[in-house]
Amino acid sequence: MIQHHLTNRAFNLVMVSFAAMLAWDSIKQTQKDVNNYTSYLSQLIYNCQIIVLLYCLEIKGGNKSRSLTSCIVSFRDSWLLNNTSGPMAKLSGSCLLGFEISKNTVNQAQVQWHSNEKTIVYKNIQFTMAQMQKLVSKELQGHRRHPRARPLL
Repeated sequence: MIQHHLTNRAFNLVMVSFAAMLAWDSIKQTQKDVNNYTSYLSQLIYNCQIIVLLYCLEIKGGNKSRSLTSCIVSFRDSWLLNNTSGPMAKLSGSCLLGFEISKNTVNQAQVQWHSNEKTIVYKNIQFTMAQMQKLVSKELQGHRRHPRARPLL
């Protein structure tokens, strides 16, 4: 399944095609943000590694002369490493690139100013500056009343 090739497809490997499908946001009809996609790739890579381990355990079976380590290493060297031509190299490369992109980019701010410039908006929550001042004052008073309160500054 992991190494299976497809003919006449944009992505000629089943696993790469599946990863491409995971990257598509069907509601927005666009590719998902890289931050929302790399975790899927990591999970897919992990699952493939577990499948290889199970396959190697099956090959070894009761054969005491066969080493489980040598079986795993042969699979690793033939198509699990990043410098191989198999699907895992493509997935690993995409995942590593995605993590690097997400480390070096800044997403849109979660909290924004309303167009009236007096209200803070977070998703569907709107918070006026007057409400913010009351909240901060209340929290500050509560902090000062606490018996083991330390100075804030």
